[in-house]
Amino acid sequence: MKPLYLAKNASVSIVYRGNTPKAVTLIKQLVQAFSGRVQFSIAPEQKGIENLKVLSQKQFQKSDMILAIGGDGTYLRANQLLKGASVPILGIHLGALGFLTPIRHEQALDTFKVCLDGQLVLLARTQILVTLKRAKKEILKQYSINDVIIERGASSHLIDLKISGLHNLKNSHISNTQRSSDTQLITYSKGDGIIISTPMGSTAYNLAAGGPILHPDSQVFALTPIAPHSLTLRPLVLPDTSQLKIAVHSLNKLSSKGRLVIDGQIVCPIKASDELFIKKATQTHWLIRDPHVDDYTILREKLKFGERI
Repeated sequence: MKPLYLAKNASVSIVYRGNTPKAVTLIKQLVQAFSGRVQFSIAPEQKGIENLKVLSQKQFQKSDMILAIGGDGTYLRANQLLKGASVPILGIHLGALGFLTPIRHEQALDTFKVCLDGQLVLLARTQILVTLKRAKKEILKQYSINDVIIERGASSHLIDLKISGLHNLKNSHISNTQRSSDTQLITYSKGDGIIISTPMGSTAYNLAAGGPILHPDSQVFALTPIAPHSLTLRPLVLPDTSQLKIAVHSLNKLSSKGRLVIDGQIVCPIKASDELFIKKATQTHWLIRDPHVDDYTILREKLKFGERI
């Protein structure tokens, strides 16, 4: 945790839920109230609002702060647009849940004023770097703050995966011929797919699939099977120093394609013999929060954690 300070005329970029009048109205209110203090603009791939400039990708990545107005999906889309850049995000939700966007829209003006007064803090959160290779050629590289999902797609048939850990041995006593990396089999998974979740994403699909709730400060990943064809395959918690290699062993020949879903935003077809490499990214994700709000309070309020039903 560290304090957030925004200089005068800091660049604040807005990602908002499209076609939502409530979001547009709130943006106009923010601009009217604070345009003399910061410079507002609209993120790329968004519809412009009044006189606000729509940024290019490079300009967006150089923002001082991001406002994500919508819900958790909007927050995740904002992070995807950053493409790994460590720009802090403040989430404002227009709905009812909002794990990543705990600020209600009616609190937005007061919260932003508090933010400009230096009373909010930055919380460091883990990002995952995902690389997809096909025939040893890299075809996708993307960042995730929530979860990476490898699933069977539209087919009713199962997807067969080989999951291994990659261990860097360059500092070990092992001979020079083996010092690049070593592969250790973790398990085979046959079922509807697998979820690799960050601590921040553990209350999303991971939890619905029976995975554990992880404290956001923990330095781990959760590896959770989706409807496995085996009673012995259970969720596994791994240190985030682990590097995973997931090989697609087989898909049904009629459908031939599964899906790679990253933070619910990126959907990429995957094929038999594809390989995915997953590791902790060097770039940190920065989440903006009121220091008086803790993770356990959010858990109780959003999930009714521990309540007797």
